[in-house]
Amino acid sequence: MESKSTPQWMLDSQRRPRVVILGAPNRQRVETELQRLRPAIASHAEIVAEDLAFEYSFEEGKQDLVIVLGGDGSILQAARQMGRNQTPVLGINCGRLGFLADLSPNDFLETWPRLVEGAFEIVDHLMLRTSHIQEGRVVAEQLALNEAAVLGGPPYQITSEMEKPLTTVCPESNYRYESWLWMHQSRMEDDKKTTGSPSS
Repeated sequence: MESKSTPQWMLDSQRRPRVVILGAPNRQRVETELQRLRPAIASHAEIVAEDLAFEYSFEEGKQDLVIVLGGDGSILQAARQMGRNQTPVLGINCGRLGFLADLSPNDFLETWPRLVEGAFEIVDHLMLRTSHIQEGRVVAEQLALNEAAVLGGPPYQITSEMEKPLTTVCPESNYRYESWLWMHQSRMEDDKKTTGSPSS
């Protein structure tokens, strides 16, 4: 599903995007690629923060874009870290290929200048907030992409109320990296959730 929203930095031709860089912790390749990619990122954007421990606070909302070095798990962790302050995410894969982070570091170097000039489109994906409720009390919560599953335990009743979608951005179709570049933005409502509770 296509979205009509436009990143704020594209509305002001005089401003460069403000970027937060996140990365999977304790991974040598992530650290190595960050050192290599940092100059290219800084040449087209203002780097607000770098965080290789998933500890940065997004409360002030100073960023236009979050660049995540890692894999799909790192992107989902970044979404959890942002909480209610979701920001478009660009995933750079530093391991095995993934669905959300399938842009290699070398592909990023070639594609990044075109992206900051607006060579992308925004697509929405389903986001879920799941809550496990026992006897009327929430005992666990989690953010999920596309689906949630109950894998064990007694029979459960599952009700579904969808969050606002995760927004992905990919290059325009006339670029060769059409299927490789994704950004992700989820916008979540306070009062909607997916619940699982024991059936009577």
